[in-house]
Amino acid sequence: MDFRIGDSVKIVKGTRCPGYEKLIIGGWQGRVIDLESETESFDKLVGIKLDSVSLNKLPEEYIAESEEEGIDYTEVYLFPDEIEAAKPRDTLEEATQLSETLAKKYKWFALGSQGRRIMQVLKRIDGDDIYDEDEAWWEFLRYKLRFPFKAVINDEHEKLPLGTAVSVIRLKKITGEGIVLEVQHQYKRYEILLCDIDVESQSNRNYQHVWDYNVWYQNADE
Repeated sequence: MDFRIGDSVKIVKGTRCPGYEKLIIGGWQGRVIDLESETESFDKLVGIKLDSVSLNKLPEEYIAESEEEGIDYTEVYLFPDEIEAAKPRDTLEEATQLSETLAKKYKWFALGSQGRRIMQVLKRIDGDDIYDEDEAWWEFLRYKLRFPFKAVINDEHEKLPLGTAVSVIRLKKITGEGIVLEVQHQYKRYEILLCDIDVESQSNRNYQHVWDYNVWYQNADE
């Protein structure tokens, strides 16, 4: 059967996911988005964008591995005899909206083990409100960080130049810009954003927690 871009299709029973054989995707549906030409070396393939019903069935581990490898888990390429015509179960807008929601929720998996740690901090957050996420980090860091600890300013600051060594005294507050620290330098105390410091030594137990926060902060709006 010949398919056209936009056709709704159903995956034949028993079909396994290419590249992830333990996932059986027979019965799943989607829309044709690509028709690859047949060559001497390869048979023709049909690109399918999964519908929202199928997207909701994706195992988290498959999403995680796909993100880490840079693979689009919302699409699958199959041979024509592995699919058949079907009636759509949703609208294109519904499928697109869910794809965007999943992309925001699981984007951290692309960072591997660090991404998994970040997701663990944010696991109870419903939605993508930055202030709620900062509060989750506040609670996590309040429990995990040990004070005081040595750090270095990693960005320009009006009172503390780049590279200045400071002693971090405590978490001070949360603002619209992020978590604020109280730090000390040469007997004076200052307020500075957590994202503007790096823990001085990688052997310090606080290093990983601050690094994870800073990576989250730099990428939270993407």
